[in-house]
Amino acid sequence: MKLLQVGSLLVAACLTASCGSIVVTKVDTPTAVSNGMVYALPKTVVRIQVKLDRTAREGAAYSAYAAIFAPDGDVICKDPTCTAELPLSYSLQNGATFSTYGEPDPAEVYLVKFSGSGTVDQSMSMTWNEAGLLSSAGASVTNRASDVVMSGLKLVAGLSAKGLFGAAVVKDASGFHCPKKNGQTANDNDVLEVLDNSGGFAKADLKDRYCAIDPAQRATMTINKEVLEEATKAFVAKIFPLTVARAQILDGTQQALAPGQLIEKIDAEISARLANLYLGAKDVKTWEGTLDVRGIAKSSTPGSGASIDVLKINKAKGFCVQPGAAIAPESKPFPKGIAELPVGSSDCNSGDLVKLSWSFHPAPASQLSNIVKDDPEGDRSFRYRVPSQIKAELIDPNSVKYGVGVMWIAQLGPVLSLPAKRSSKSLSYDLAFIESTGALKSFKLATTGGVDAGTIDSLTEASGTVLDAQNARAEKRKEAKDEVNVLTREATLLEMRDKICTLRLKYGQKCEETEQ
Repeated sequence: MKLLQVGSLLVAACLTASCGSIVVTKVDTPTAVSNGMVYALPKTVVRIQVKLDRTAREGAAYSAYAAIFAPDGDVICKDPTCTAELPLSYSLQNGATFSTYGEPDPAEVYLVKFSGSGTVDQSMSMTWNEAGLLSSAGASVTNRASDVVMSGLKLVAGLSAKGLFGAAVVKDASGFHCPKKNGQTANDNDVLEVLDNSGGFAKADLKDRYCAIDPAQRATMTINKEVLEEATKAFVAKIFPLTVARAQILDGTQQALAPGQLIEKIDAEISARLANLYLGAKDVKTWEGTLDVRGIAKSSTPGSGASIDVLKINKAKGFCVQPGAAIAPESKPFPKGIAELPVGSSDCNSGDLVKLSWSFHPAPASQLSNIVKDDPEGDRSFRYRVPSQIKAELIDPNSVKYGVGVMWIAQLGPVLSLPAKRSSKSLSYDLAFIESTGALKSFKLATTGGVDAGTIDSLTEASGTVLDAQNARAEKRKEAKDEVNVLTREATLLEMRDKICTLRLKYGQKCEETEQ
């Protein structure tokens, strides 16, 4: 009898506990939340760090002859007005970087229901980040291409003894000639004549510099004797004395306090004067911008890639951010002078388009996200995402790549669910998600079986206690019944004695007490 009672209690325990259930349902329409908590799976946003340059150029009056007067310098513009190179231009640097972060996906919102009552025990622990995502970890993918290093002007390093004291330039009855080893061109006599007449103490060095230029370049020079004469006199007056002073400090013929510091100052002044007269000047301002791209979505053709318009750059006027991207709130402000063009304006529309182009990497058939799918049957519990990996490129119409990145995108993969029920007395999940993709970072399942040694022991003790209580109550009821019988018999006896006493008195007899 006792074993049968234990068996019925085991069944009742499993039924009462509902055999473990954590039900999570999707919220498809605006819903009043009154019996649970909500969480959202993330949608991955691609963040791009770009460097946009605004370059202002100023030409030099004598840039056509920079090969003679500043042979080690870089000419900024080919002409004084910088017509060919643009006085003002915008360009994007190579080396864009990529990262990702997650924000709540309004299409993937779920309600964790509170259910059960009476003998059902519940425990729930959930953690959100500041964006409202259920998460306890984060991740990003960054791929950095090589940075473009902007080279500065090369300083004049000094003059050789040969440059100071003469060169093997030949003059005969037919005019000036460079040495035969340097080759000879039709321009040589005119140039060397101007240098000889206007070069002063520097003429030997200047003639030697000219003859050192490749003959093919000398032959293509456009010679204007008047302009060349001005350029020569400017060199003699403003550059050559500094080079002589520098050489004298280096060879010890001129004493100077702190010669190292003086040489540095002389080099800086020579560089500034060369730029002003022969090379030109360039001022570069850089905006280190941050752009967010949210438009990556599943393509209608499985396995195909897609592109999203990010920027348009008008080389002469400025740039504009396209509707497919947005300047991130954390982005640095624009330096003074950098112009952001209105979207849709003629200057914006005429710019070169820069796109974020992406494709699956590796191929879809090799990705886990295309091998698994969700089980929609019955009640389901917590959802998570299996993201897909892509290769993204920041690229312009000329196929110039400004950056390449490989990253995981949540919305390109399926949403999977955990089972809501287990055939167990209790069920619990301990999950951690990756913030940018909603993928599981860690998973822990805990269940307690419906029938185990501890359950049997506890139920046995409980059933024994119940049976003992029932026996005790039955014994008390029996004892109470026996007492009623005794009192009833006593009452009957007393009633009979009373009647006998009454009859005796009626007939004149004495009423005597009857022994108990």
